[in-house]
Amino acid sequence: MEIGDKQREIFQQRVLAPVADKYGKHHERLSGFMAMEGRDFAKSRKLMVVGRAVNSWGDGLTVSELRNRSTWGDFADSIHECAGDCKMAWVAQSAGQSDGYNTYSSAFWRVVKLVSKDLGVWGEEDEGHWSSRLVWSNLYKLSPQAGGNPSNKLCELQEPGCIELLRQELIEYAPERALFLTGMNWAWPFMKGLGGRLQAMPGLVEARGSIELPAKWASIPFVVASYPQGKDESSWVEQVLEAFQIVD
Repeated sequence: MEIGDKQREIFQQRVLAPVADKYGKHHERLSGFMAMEGRDFAKSRKLMVVGRAVNSWGDGLTVSELRNRSTWGDFADSIHECAGDCKMAWVAQSAGQSDGYNTYSSAFWRVVKLVSKDLGVWGEEDEGHWSSRLVWSNLYKLSPQAGGNPSNKLCELQEPGCIELLRQELIEYAPERALFLTGMNWAWPFMKGLGGRLQAMPGLVEARGSIELPAKWASIPFVVASYPQGKDESSWVEQVLEAFQIVD
């Protein structure tokens, strides 16, 4: 599925524009990101996973380059460039590879694979392309191309647009449930902006609840879990699954 026109409009006018106009680090190169839908997601729509921000993605553009609005269309298109017919295939295909990014080395993708299997998102027959049954997004759509999370200032400038864009993603993809692997400190502005009804929890799952979309759309249950790096992954997965059962 191609990027929806509404998503593209929000990304350009509400995320890129304020950063291009007001972010003072003119020579910093930024990666851009928009939600990526796996080829087979629409077969079940069972799970959307959300991280904090990409840790480098593509070639990016400098802030000075972003000030030239004629670059925005190509920048948006470059985010979703892929070799095959599935934008999410790289996650499964990169597992165990010695040259380049290895998703086995990522706590994020390790726990997503375990949780998604136990939730019935994919079965044994899907092992080689399990990630194609997901939608993946991130809270913040612009981050340093050199790596690392966006600064407080970069978050502040793009946050209102990112909240609006996440709402549009939820409307368009209509997942059965959403999992935020971000920690509540990152997710809170988005939960507040989306009007999420939530209950705080102790442990590796920090909150659960639901996001109410416009009347014609269903309520979407969500779980906010701590960022999994450095955590006991078995306990993390177990607590996430338990929280989803309670939400459901």
